[in-house]
Amino acid sequence: MTGGGYVALIMSDGRVVILSVRTHKAVSSHAPRAIAQRGSLRTARIADVIVLSGTSILCDVIQAGGLPTLICEVANGKGVVHPNSYSFAISDALVSSLRWDAAKHVHVLQSWPER
Repeated sequence: MTGGGYVALIMSDGRVVILSVRTHKAVSSHAPRAIAQRGSLRTARIADVIVLSGTSILCDVIQAGGLPTLICEVANGKGVVHPNSYSFAISDALVSSLRWDAAKHVHVLQSWPER
């Protein structure tokens, strides 16, 4: 890959790691100092839409395989997914990598079990 850029990963323990796309090495790694208070957390429910302010990322909470699943994609200002883009879905059972084709149909690239 010739361009720059970074990938952000969040681990199940809350650690956030930023990787360089160019070098594949971690440029930042931070673990939470304390667990957030339960009262300060919001719970997303089936059919909720989550907009990440200042970005083109839109997340929906759907039911997949009988489980609440968060699916996040790149969308326009009207919530329409960009064709030929990628996204992810995550539930308590699986995390999946997805691809949207030119006709805006979604295809599962690969899924991994959550442990």
